[in-house]
Amino acid sequence: MLSMLSRLDVSTSLLYHPARVTPCEPAAIPLLKMASPSRFHPVLKRTSFVLCAFFLTLCSAPESSATRTTPELPQFDSRGGRVEVKSAKKQASKEPPPPAVDDPKAPKTEPPPLTPPAPVPAPVKPEPSVPKPSPAPLPLTPPTPVPAPVKPEPSVPKPSPAPLPLTPPAPVPAPVKPNPSVPNQEPNLPFEPERAAFSAHSHPEHTQITAGANHALIVRTDGSMWSWGANEHGQLGDGSMQGSAFPIQVALALSKDHFWVSAAAGDSHSIALREDGTVWAWGSNENGRLGVSRGLISANPRKVPLPKPAIFVTCGSDSSFAILTDGTCWGWGYNGQGQLGLGDRLDRTQPSKIPIQTQLKSLTVRKANAYALARDSSAWVWGDGNFARSGVLSNRDKTRPTRLDNETDWTALSGGDAHVLGLRTDGTLWGLGDNQMGQLGDGGRRNRLTPAQTGSQNAWTAISAFGHRSYGITRRGDLFSWGENPLGTGSSLPQRTPTVVQPSGAWLSVAAGETFTLGLRRDGTLWAWGENRHGQLGSGRVFNSWTPREVSFPNPHL
Repeated sequence: MLSMLSRLDVSTSLLYHPARVTPCEPAAIPLLKMASPSRFHPVLKRTSFVLCAFFLTLCSAPESSATRTTPELPQFDSRGGRVEVKSAKKQASKEPPPPAVDDPKAPKTEPPPLTPPAPVPAPVKPEPSVPKPSPAPLPLTPPTPVPAPVKPEPSVPKPSPAPLPLTPPAPVPAPVKPNPSVPNQEPNLPFEPERAAFSAHSHPEHTQITAGANHALIVRTDGSMWSWGANEHGQLGDGSMQGSAFPIQVALALSKDHFWVSAAAGDSHSIALREDGTVWAWGSNENGRLGVSRGLISANPRKVPLPKPAIFVTCGSDSSFAILTDGTCWGWGYNGQGQLGLGDRLDRTQPSKIPIQTQLKSLTVRKANAYALARDSSAWVWGDGNFARSGVLSNRDKTRPTRLDNETDWTALSGGDAHVLGLRTDGTLWGLGDNQMGQLGDGGRRNRLTPAQTGSQNAWTAISAFGHRSYGITRRGDLFSWGENPLGTGSSLPQRTPTVVQPSGAWLSVAAGETFTLGLRRDGTLWAWGENRHGQLGSGRVFNSWTPREVSFPNPHL
């Protein structure tokens, strides 16, 4: 009995050791304190220890190894020494329990060690609520640049595609023969710019240009002649009566030995000179201006019967002229104001010789007035007196040639509706006649009854006048314009003094028409400006242009 109590005492002392007290046995702690040896009799002390040990054995029954893990806690022997033990599982399976110290005869086994419950983790104090840091922002992909807002384009109707060229090309229509019973029959067909392929800066140098009322003619260095503009009377000479906003070639076939030399344009007819001296005319034949008595219209060139070869041709609004190799001048067509210089006002359907006392080398005709330059450099005029208000012509018609003055140093003459310009051998520019629009270029508006110098320059080389406008080119290639609506300057206001047409230093010759002007540059390109209702600017369009626009010619390589 004492031996058992002794072992219980040792076990109880071990259980009472603070290291063996587990959180699941709090009720046993007061009982152990009551069994303190300082408060009870030794017998009662041992009894209390037995009861406490029994109670502790019940409270600390070992749990299943599947649900509880025995922590590795230190153990002590009866003397208070610490015993190194392994885990409960290994101790139960490998090491037998140590024998009791007091009873060496006791069996080597002892009750299974009490496995204290797993320690309850201390309550976790709630950490102060610290706001979680927001995750670092992901690297942003640079935003796609927003395209600038596109301004809506004005709704322009898309042009219909150009028709494909037919193969083979359509033949040139035959001339339309008007009905003789219907006077002044004037068929007019629309433009047909597709008749040729065109390319700028491809044409060769030109030799001679001329402008009429609403159409133009030009002769090129290869001997070909081209025309464009209005064609209601067949004045383009291409065999049709369809106007063209592009230059088209005159239909008459030429041999290599006979090229075109020069040409002139009137209101509704044209006249040209070939290298062999023959003269050809086409367009309207009203009043006999074509020099033939048959038909009212000819859309193809027709030969004019002359006694000798010609060296110069020109035409007015409705009359025609030719200067022959012998210096004689012949005229035909309308003669209502005596512009044929034949001494009467009768029309001529056949060329008639003009009585003049000298041989002529050039002639300019505007409306109903003619200005002739003789081979001896003298100047002559005839026609309607109202179109040349001078002291020589007074205000009466001159049906025969009359000398302008006594000078013999004139090199060029050109006239408008009521004024005339002239160049002298010293390069000075002179004018006389009507000056209400400043067309004489002297800075005033007073009419001149005798020639008066325009400006002080002495380097003029070319002149041209039409209507109430005047043009001149200097020796260095500057082109000037003055008078009513000086086309090419960009201004519609009258200019009483010469105003330059850009670009400077680039011009070779100029030809003024009724509503437009042609200018030939030194690089061989041709430019036009003015009204363009009939395509007379040759740019392929029908819009007016008050500054020069290049004429589009066919590309010879196409």
